[in-house]
Amino acid sequence: MYNNCMTTKKIAKVVGLLCLFLAIMIPELSFAKVDSVEVYLTKASAAFTKSKFPEALVEYRNALRFDSLNPSIFKGMGDSYYLMGNFQMALENLRQAQKLDSNDAGTYNSLGATYINLRDTAKALQYYTRAVTLDPEDLSFVKNLVSLLMAKRKFPEAYSFLKKTLAEDTADAELQFLGANYFLTQGQYAEAERHIDLAVKLDPKQAKYFYVQGQAEENLNKSPEAETAYKVAIGLNPDYFDARQRLGVFYILAERYPEAMRQFEEAVRIRPESDEARIALGAAYFHNEMPDKAEEVYNYLKKKNPEAAEKMRQLINPDIKQ
Repeated sequence: MYNNCMTTKKIAKVVGLLCLFLAIMIPELSFAKVDSVEVYLTKASAAFTKSKFPEALVEYRNALRFDSLNPSIFKGMGDSYYLMGNFQMALENLRQAQKLDSNDAGTYNSLGATYINLRDTAKALQYYTRAVTLDPEDLSFVKNLVSLLMAKRKFPEAYSFLKKTLAEDTADAELQFLGANYFLTQGQYAEAERHIDLAVKLDPKQAKYFYVQGQAEENLNKSPEAETAYKVAIGLNPDYFDARQRLGVFYILAERYPEAMRQFEEAVRIRPESDEARIALGAAYFHNEMPDKAEEVYNYLKKKNPEAAEKMRQLINPDIKQ
């Protein structure tokens, strides 16, 4: 009897201690999930910031074990896959993030960028537009949308988004660059010059800014300034194909054929598959009184692309048998 009582007391004591332990620990357990998610997200963010995207993915997956309905986890995974060049996996994760949170502008912007790389510009436009609709104050979203609209030659739509931001954010170089590009397409060269000059002043290390500046100056008949701008663009990026081509044409028009030939030779080196570059080079050889070289280019084009060869022949009309 005594032993039974002692056993009962011991059991009661153990149960009491267990109840006390659970009473203390259960509140802690309720926070364990949140703490674990935050810890892993912090680690993922740190790895992402350092461009260690595979490590970031590991931490995002760890966080996912504790919270499978967190849209920021899928967004982070999508962005990581995107920056690793795995656009299909990026798309899958970003779609899941969108499903969990249909009002996050950043997710729509990332989806737009992903569809650009998947060569679906119609969907890219849809998602970029949605991003700007949700957050019209984010300049990066506006610039992405405007760039795509201009690439699709939807100039009125592009300017509708560009006009307000150009007026309010004069200190953004990329925005000024987009504005200059828009005004170039509209033949408003003085306005293009004004915007691109500001872009160059804000960021003088962007080759594409000087290239557009050269175009604006050339259309305003400011030949010395145009030549300088093209040369600066090439100095910043010696493999800038468009700048080489444009400067070569500039020299052809100025009848500075040896200089044109050098630019077109560089253009062919940069992009040997370009028929346009070879046509221009053939013309430069012809004008430099190098008929054998010109004929060599013509024969090469005739085998590869007869239409390009005919275009070259009509351009320079050399004494080459068809």
